Amino acid sequence: MIEFDRFGDRPPSILIVDDSRVVREALRITLAKSGLPRTTAVETAARGLEVLNAPGADARFDLVITDLDMPDMSGIELCRQIKGRKKLAHIPVIFLTAKDDDSDLEAAFDAGASDFLRKPPKPVEMLARIRSALTLKYEMDRRLQRERELVKATEKLEDANRKLLNLSMIDGLTGVANRRMFDDTLEREWRRSQRAGESLALAMMDIDFFKRYNDGYGHQQGDLCLKAVAAAIEMSTVRPGDVVARYGGEEFAVLLPETELDGVAAVAERIRTNVETLRMRHKDSDVGDYITVSTGIAACVPAEGTGPQVIVAAADRAMYLAKENGRNRVEAAGD
Repeated sequence: MIEFDRFGDRPPSILIVDDSRVVREALRITLAKSGLPRTTAVETAARGLEVLNAPGADARFDLVITDLDMPDMSGIELCRQIKGRKKLAHIPVIFLTAKDDDSDLEAAFDAGASDFLRKPPKPVEMLARIRSALTLKYEMDRRLQRERELVKATEKLEDANRKLLNLSMIDGLTGVANRRMFDDTLEREWRRSQRAGESLALAMMDIDFFKRYNDGYGHQQGDLCLKAVAAAIEMSTVRPGDVVARYGGEEFAVLLPETELDGVAAVAERIRTNVETLRMRHKDSDVGDYITVSTGIAACVPAEGTGPQVIVAAADRAMYLAKENGRNRVEAAGD
Protein backbone atom coordinates (compact mmCIF):
# COMPACT_ATOMS: atom_id res chain seq x y z
CA MET A 1 0.00 0.00 0.00
CA ILE A 2 1.36 3.44 -0.94
CA GLU A 3 0.99 5.82 2.01
CA PHE A 4 -0.30 9.36 1.60
CA ASP A 5 -0.44 10.60 5.19
CA ARG A 6 2.81 12.59 5.01
CA PHE A 7 1.49 15.39 2.79
CA GLY A 8 0.99 18.31 5.14
CA ASP A 9 -1.52 18.48 7.97
CA ARG A 10 -4.45 17.01 6.02
CA PRO A 11 -5.11 14.25 3.49
CA PRO A 12 -4.53 15.36 -0.12
CA SER A 13 -7.56 16.65 -2.02
CA ILE A 14 -7.93 15.63 -5.68
CA LEU A 15 -10.15 16.96 -8.45
CA ILE A 16 -11.19 14.38 -11.07
CA VAL A 17 -12.38 15.69 -14.45
CA ASP A 18 -13.75 13.09 -16.88
CA ASP A 19 -16.86 12.94 -19.03
CA SER A 20 -17.32 9.22 -18.25
CA ARG A 21 -19.26 8.56 -15.07
CA VAL A 22 -17.83 5.03 -14.95
CA VAL A 23 -14.25 6.33 -15.04
CA ARG A 24 -14.98 8.97 -12.41
CA GLU A 25 -16.52 6.44 -10.04
CA ALA A 26 -13.76 3.90 -10.58
CA LEU A 27 -11.08 6.47 -9.84
CA ARG A 28 -12.92 7.72 -6.76
CA ILE A 29 -13.26 4.20 -5.33
CA THR A 30 -9.61 3.28 -6.07
CA LEU A 31 -8.33 6.47 -4.49
CA ALA A 32 -10.54 6.09 -1.43
CA LYS A 33 -9.32 2.52 -0.84
CA SER A 34 -5.74 3.75 -1.11
CA GLY A 35 -6.09 6.44 1.57
CA LEU A 36 -7.18 9.31 -0.67
CA PRO A 37 -10.84 9.83 0.26
CA ARG A 38 -10.95 13.58 -0.41
CA THR A 39 -11.97 13.64 -4.08
CA THR A 40 -14.26 15.87 -6.09
CA ALA A 41 -15.44 14.49 -9.46
CA VAL A 42 -16.93 16.57 -12.29
CA GLU A 43 -17.85 15.63 -15.85
CA THR A 44 -16.68 18.69 -17.83
CA ALA A 45 -13.61 20.87 -18.00
CA ALA A 46 -15.78 23.99 -17.67
CA ARG A 47 -17.22 22.64 -14.41
CA GLY A 48 -13.69 21.81 -13.29
CA LEU A 49 -12.66 25.43 -13.78
CA GLU A 50 -15.68 26.62 -11.81
CA VAL A 51 -14.70 24.38 -8.91
CA LEU A 52 -11.07 25.49 -9.04
CA ASN A 53 -11.99 29.18 -9.20
CA ALA A 54 -14.28 28.98 -6.17
CA PRO A 55 -13.03 30.95 -3.12
CA GLY A 56 -10.30 29.02 -1.32
CA ALA A 57 -10.05 26.29 -3.96
CA ASP A 58 -6.43 27.17 -4.73
CA ALA A 59 -5.53 26.14 -1.17
CA ARG A 60 -7.93 23.20 -1.05
CA PHE A 61 -6.92 21.15 -4.10
CA ASP A 62 -3.57 19.39 -4.35
CA LEU A 63 -3.94 17.60 -7.68
CA VAL A 64 -6.06 17.53 -10.84
CA ILE A 65 -6.58 14.29 -12.78
CA THR A 66 -8.23 15.04 -16.11
CA ASP A 67 -9.21 13.23 -19.28
CA LEU A 68 -7.37 14.39 -22.37
CA ASP A 69 -10.41 14.37 -24.67
CA MET A 70 -13.72 15.86 -23.54
CA PRO A 71 -16.58 17.33 -25.57
CA ASP A 72 -16.79 20.88 -24.19
CA MET A 73 -13.13 21.67 -23.60
CA SER A 74 -10.08 19.48 -23.94
CA GLY A 75 -7.98 18.53 -20.94
CA ILE A 76 -5.09 20.35 -22.61
CA GLU A 77 -7.05 23.62 -22.65
CA LEU A 78 -8.11 23.03 -19.05
CA CYS A 79 -4.45 22.55 -18.09
CA ARG A 80 -3.45 25.73 -19.93
CA GLN A 81 -6.05 27.73 -18.03
CA ILE A 82 -4.98 26.23 -14.71
CA LYS A 83 -1.33 27.03 -15.34
CA GLY A 84 -2.23 30.47 -16.66
CA ARG A 85 -3.78 31.55 -13.36
CA LYS A 86 -1.36 32.54 -10.66
CA LYS A 87 -3.44 31.13 -7.81
CA LEU A 88 -3.82 27.74 -9.51
CA ALA A 89 -0.50 27.32 -11.30
CA HIS A 90 1.05 25.38 -8.40
CA ILE A 91 -1.52 22.54 -8.69
CA PRO A 92 -0.08 19.56 -10.63
CA VAL A 93 -2.14 18.07 -13.48
CA ILE A 94 -2.08 14.39 -14.51
CA PHE A 95 -3.68 13.43 -17.81
CA LEU A 96 -5.70 10.29 -18.54
CA THR A 97 -5.77 9.19 -22.17
CA ALA A 98 -6.69 6.15 -24.22
CA LYS A 99 -4.65 7.46 -27.15
CA ASP A 100 -1.17 6.40 -28.08
CA ASP A 101 -0.30 9.58 -29.94
CA ASP A 102 2.98 11.25 -29.06
CA SER A 103 1.84 14.59 -30.44
CA ASP A 104 -1.04 14.72 -27.92
CA LEU A 105 1.33 13.89 -25.10
CA GLU A 106 3.76 16.55 -26.28
CA ALA A 107 0.93 19.11 -26.35
CA ALA A 108 -0.10 18.02 -22.83
CA PHE A 109 3.37 18.55 -21.43
CA ASP A 110 3.69 21.87 -23.28
CA ALA A 111 0.49 22.95 -21.52
CA GLY A 112 2.10 22.23 -18.15
CA ALA A 113 1.12 18.63 -17.37
CA SER A 114 3.03 16.90 -14.59
CA ASP A 115 2.41 13.33 -15.85
CA PHE A 116 0.04 11.09 -17.82
CA LEU A 117 -1.62 7.70 -17.46
CA ARG A 118 -2.96 5.32 -20.07
CA LYS A 119 -6.59 4.23 -19.77
CA PRO A 120 -7.52 2.13 -18.01
CA PRO A 121 -4.86 3.06 -15.44
CA LYS A 122 -3.23 0.32 -13.40
CA PRO A 123 -3.86 1.09 -9.72
CA VAL A 124 -0.25 0.60 -8.59
CA GLU A 125 1.15 2.74 -11.42
CA MET A 126 -1.53 5.40 -10.91
CA LEU A 127 -0.92 5.64 -7.18
CA ALA A 128 2.85 5.80 -7.68
CA ARG A 129 2.50 8.70 -10.14
CA ILE A 130 0.01 10.47 -7.91
CA ARG A 131 2.42 10.10 -5.02
CA SER A 132 5.24 11.51 -7.12
CA ALA A 133 3.14 14.52 -8.17
CA LEU A 134 1.98 15.17 -4.61
CA THR A 135 5.52 14.87 -3.25
CA LEU A 136 6.73 17.49 -5.72
CA LYS A 137 3.81 19.80 -4.90
CA TYR A 138 4.34 19.36 -1.18
CA GLU A 139 8.01 20.27 -1.46
CA MET A 140 7.21 23.27 -3.66
CA ASP A 141 4.54 24.42 -1.19
CA ARG A 142 7.04 24.17 1.66
CA ARG A 143 9.61 26.14 -0.32
CA LEU A 144 7.06 28.84 -1.17
CA GLN A 145 6.03 29.01 2.47
CA ARG A 146 9.65 29.41 3.53
CA GLU A 147 10.07 32.13 0.91
CA ARG A 148 6.96 33.92 2.21
CA GLU A 149 8.24 33.65 5.77
CA LEU A 150 11.63 34.96 4.66
CA VAL A 151 10.01 37.91 2.86
CA LYS A 152 7.90 38.64 5.94
CA ALA A 153 10.93 38.41 8.23
CA THR A 154 12.92 40.66 5.89
CA GLU A 155 10.10 43.22 5.85
CA LYS A 156 9.94 43.15 9.66
CA LEU A 157 13.70 43.61 9.88
CA GLU A 158 13.63 46.50 7.42
CA ASP A 159 10.77 48.09 9.37
CA ALA A 160 12.69 47.66 12.62
CA ASN A 161 15.80 49.19 11.03
CA ARG A 162 13.76 52.14 9.78
CA LYS A 163 12.33 52.66 13.26
CA LEU A 164 15.79 52.43 14.81
CA LEU A 165 17.11 54.94 12.30
CA ASN A 166 14.22 57.29 13.07
CA LEU A 167 14.85 56.89 16.79
CA SER A 168 18.53 57.67 16.28
CA MET A 169 17.50 60.95 14.63
CA ILE A 170 14.95 62.05 17.25
CA ASP A 171 15.59 63.74 20.58
CA GLY A 172 14.26 61.35 23.19
CA LEU A 173 12.96 64.04 25.52
CA THR A 174 11.29 66.59 23.24
CA GLY A 175 10.42 64.45 20.20
CA VAL A 176 11.93 66.92 17.73
CA ALA A 177 14.99 66.22 15.59
CA ASN A 178 18.25 65.74 17.46
CA ARG A 179 21.61 67.35 16.75
CA ARG A 180 22.68 64.49 14.46
CA MET A 181 19.63 64.87 12.26
CA PHE A 182 20.01 68.64 12.24
CA ASP A 183 23.64 68.45 11.13
CA ASP A 184 22.84 65.92 8.40
CA THR A 185 19.89 67.96 7.12
CA LEU A 186 21.81 71.24 7.24
CA GLU A 187 24.67 69.73 5.22
CA ARG A 188 22.26 68.35 2.64
CA GLU A 189 20.19 71.57 2.37
CA TRP A 190 23.33 73.71 2.17
CA ARG A 191 24.57 71.76 -0.86
CA ARG A 192 21.12 71.76 -2.46
CA SER A 193 20.69 75.52 -1.94
CA GLN A 194 24.19 76.04 -3.29
CA ARG A 195 23.34 74.17 -6.51
CA ALA A 196 19.95 75.87 -6.91
CA GLY A 197 21.12 79.36 -5.97
CA GLU A 198 18.37 79.58 -3.33
CA SER A 199 18.39 81.26 0.06
CA LEU A 200 18.66 79.09 3.17
CA ALA A 201 17.63 80.44 6.58
CA LEU A 202 18.38 79.43 10.15
CA ALA A 203 17.00 80.48 13.53
CA MET A 204 18.80 79.55 16.73
CA MET A 205 17.17 80.16 20.10
CA ASP A 206 18.04 79.69 23.74
CA ILE A 207 15.64 79.55 26.71
CA ASP A 208 16.36 82.56 28.87
CA PHE A 209 17.89 81.80 32.28
CA PHE A 210 17.13 78.09 31.96
CA LYS A 211 19.80 77.06 34.47
CA ARG A 212 18.08 79.18 37.08
CA TYR A 213 14.77 77.58 36.10
CA ASN A 214 16.21 74.08 36.55
CA ASP A 215 17.76 75.00 39.89
CA GLY A 216 14.61 76.68 41.14
CA TYR A 217 11.94 74.24 39.93
CA GLY A 218 13.88 70.98 39.66
CA HIS A 219 15.04 68.90 36.70
CA GLN A 220 11.70 67.17 36.23
CA GLN A 221 9.96 70.50 35.74
CA GLY A 222 12.90 71.55 33.58
CA ASP A 223 12.22 68.61 31.29
CA LEU A 224 8.55 69.59 31.05
CA CYS A 225 9.65 73.10 30.12
CA LEU A 226 11.88 71.81 27.31
CA LYS A 227 9.02 69.69 25.96
CA ALA A 228 6.60 72.62 26.03
CA VAL A 229 9.03 74.98 24.30
CA ALA A 230 9.80 72.37 21.62
CA ALA A 231 6.06 71.95 20.97
CA ALA A 232 5.61 75.73 20.73
CA ILE A 233 8.46 75.96 18.22
CA GLU A 234 7.02 73.13 16.11
CA MET A 235 3.61 74.80 16.16
CA SER A 236 5.23 77.95 14.78
CA THR A 237 6.50 76.24 11.59
CA VAL A 238 4.07 75.32 8.85
CA ARG A 239 6.01 73.80 5.94
CA PRO A 240 6.87 70.08 5.76
CA GLY A 241 10.47 70.86 4.80
CA ASP A 242 11.16 73.02 7.87
CA VAL A 243 13.25 71.22 10.50
CA VAL A 244 12.95 71.87 14.23
CA ALA A 245 15.80 70.42 16.28
CA ARG A 246 17.10 70.40 19.80
CA TYR A 247 20.59 71.75 19.20
CA GLY A 248 21.85 71.06 22.70
CA GLY A 249 20.72 71.56 26.30
CA GLU A 250 18.16 74.39 26.27
CA GLU A 251 19.11 75.52 22.75
CA PHE A 252 16.94 74.87 19.67
CA ALA A 253 17.42 75.43 15.94
CA VAL A 254 14.97 75.84 13.07
CA LEU A 255 16.19 75.27 9.53
CA LEU A 256 14.12 76.88 6.76
CA PRO A 257 14.97 75.93 3.16
CA GLU A 258 14.10 78.37 0.35
CA THR A 259 13.63 81.19 2.87
CA GLU A 260 15.07 84.70 3.00
CA LEU A 261 15.73 86.87 6.05
CA ASP A 262 12.25 88.40 6.24
CA GLY A 263 10.71 84.91 6.17
CA VAL A 264 12.83 83.54 9.01
CA ALA A 265 12.24 86.77 10.96
CA ALA A 266 8.48 86.19 10.79
CA VAL A 267 8.87 82.59 11.95
CA ALA A 268 11.22 83.57 14.77
CA GLU A 269 8.85 86.25 16.04
CA ARG A 270 6.00 83.73 15.94
CA ILE A 271 8.13 81.35 18.00
CA ARG A 272 8.97 84.08 20.53
CA THR A 273 5.30 84.95 20.93
CA ASN A 274 4.14 81.32 21.17
CA VAL A 275 6.73 80.51 23.85
CA GLU A 276 5.76 83.57 25.87
CA THR A 277 2.11 82.60 25.50
CA LEU A 278 2.83 79.30 27.24
CA ARG A 279 2.77 81.35 30.46
CA MET A 280 5.19 79.00 32.19
CA ARG A 281 6.12 80.87 35.34
CA HIS A 282 9.82 81.60 35.85
CA LYS A 283 10.36 83.36 39.16
CA ASP A 284 14.12 83.68 38.68
CA SER A 285 14.11 85.31 35.22
CA ASP A 286 15.44 88.83 34.80
CA VAL A 287 13.26 89.27 31.69
CA GLY A 288 9.77 88.77 33.11
CA ASP A 289 7.55 86.37 35.03
CA TYR A 290 7.44 83.65 32.39
CA ILE A 291 9.67 81.48 30.19
CA THR A 292 11.04 83.33 27.16
CA VAL A 293 13.55 82.70 24.39
CA SER A 294 16.29 84.75 22.77
CA THR A 295 16.65 84.10 19.03
CA GLY A 296 19.25 84.81 16.40
CA ILE A 297 18.48 84.51 12.70
CA ALA A 298 20.54 84.37 9.52
CA ALA A 299 19.88 83.75 5.85
CA CYS A 300 22.09 83.50 2.78
CA VAL A 301 22.54 81.95 -0.64
CA PRO A 302 25.41 79.51 0.02
CA ALA A 303 28.50 80.59 -1.87
CA GLU A 304 30.74 78.14 -3.68
CA GLY A 305 33.53 76.80 -1.53
CA THR A 306 31.74 77.54 1.76
CA GLY A 307 30.22 75.18 4.31
CA PRO A 308 27.15 75.31 6.55
CA GLN A 309 29.22 76.48 9.52
CA VAL A 310 28.94 79.94 7.95
CA ILE A 311 25.20 80.26 8.63
CA VAL A 312 25.44 78.50 12.02
CA ALA A 313 28.08 80.95 13.20
CA ALA A 314 26.04 83.91 11.95
CA ALA A 315 22.83 82.77 13.67
CA ASP A 316 24.75 81.97 16.84
CA ARG A 317 26.28 85.47 16.94
CA ALA A 318 22.86 86.97 16.42
CA MET A 319 21.44 84.86 19.28
CA TYR A 320 24.06 86.17 21.68
CA LEU A 321 23.32 89.67 20.46
CA ALA A 322 19.66 89.09 21.40
CA LYS A 323 20.80 88.15 24.90
CA GLU A 324 23.02 91.22 25.18
CA ASN A 325 20.18 93.47 24.05
CA GLY A 326 17.77 92.36 26.78
CA ARG A 327 16.62 88.82 25.82
CA ASN A 328 13.09 87.72 24.77
CA ARG A 329 13.79 89.18 21.33
CA VAL A 330 14.88 88.32 17.80
CA GLU A 331 18.11 89.66 16.33
CA ALA A 332 19.39 89.21 12.77
CA ALA A 333 22.96 88.53 11.75
CA GLY A 334 24.67 91.75 10.69
CA ASP A 335 22.20 94.04 12.47
